[in-house]
Amino acid sequence: MGIFKSVQKGEAEVLYEKIKENLAEKDGLTHVIMINSFARELNDAFCCETKYTVQIDSILNQMQKDDYEIVDVKFQSVESFLYKKGKEAYRTLIVYK
Repeated sequence: MGIFKSVQKGEAEVLYEKIKENLAEKDGLTHVIMINSFARELNDAFCCETKYTVQIDSILNQMQKDDYEIVDVKFQSVESFLYKKGKEAYRTLIVYK
């Protein structure tokens, strides 16, 4: 794993502690949590968005390790002119039990 992926994974692990505070109790019902994040600068027409991939995958893995069942993952991509032109904001909705 490259150094940037290690940093991104570490950031996701810290973020998970904040997310964990907002997860519903395991009661067999379906719940959602929304995560807002930014991608790296876009510079390739076709590439893997490693920052987003590593961070969201790490959060999903940690939720599953905590015995949450992931039902679905949805996202919305929005170019953010407020933050920095060329960056994209992602809203990720995780549906879980």
